[in-house]
Amino acid sequence: MDCDIEKETYISECIPLFHQGISLKPMFQVAMRTVEDYCERNNLAIAGYYESPEIVKSATPSQYAEKVGDKLREQFKDAFLLHNIWQEDSKFALRPFVKESGKWVYSSNKLSFENENVFKTVAQLHKADFCLELQDFDCYLDNFTNDWTNRSLQEVIMLVDAQTEHQDASIKAK
Repeated sequence: MDCDIEKETYISECIPLFHQGISLKPMFQVAMRTVEDYCERNNLAIAGYYESPEIVKSATPSQYAEKVGDKLREQFKDAFLLHNIWQEDSKFALRPFVKESGKWVYSSNKLSFENENVFKTVAQLHKADFCLELQDFDCYLDNFTNDWTNRSLQEVIMLVDAQTEHQDASIKAK
């Protein structure tokens, strides 16, 4: 989250931590401390936590995600959770959760995007197995040359987004 924007939370980066469920608390703590340091150097704050479970047993965040969210709220009172559910044909549901009256609750009106093509862009990237290119913190721990910030992939994402926007404009023009 960009710390210079005061009125609403603007998500400027999304950092993948682990590609498999995390069961080692020390590894998670190392990842979070590293991300916190990165945020401090770049005038950012950790505003939320997302999970994208392979096997969905619930449409709500896991207990682990809720604990992480509670910890994040100690530093950022409006911290949120995003629960991403992949469906068939590269479709997905992105469900935001906020803490209200001591519980994490789904809040459909808490999420808006600067770019209306974001879901189409993500679907295109998913179809192309783009996730195989992502370097998460787990990859970084395996090899410190892996870039967990994924800066090099930003250009690819912008190109796919521009193509998606161009396709939508062509369809609207017809």
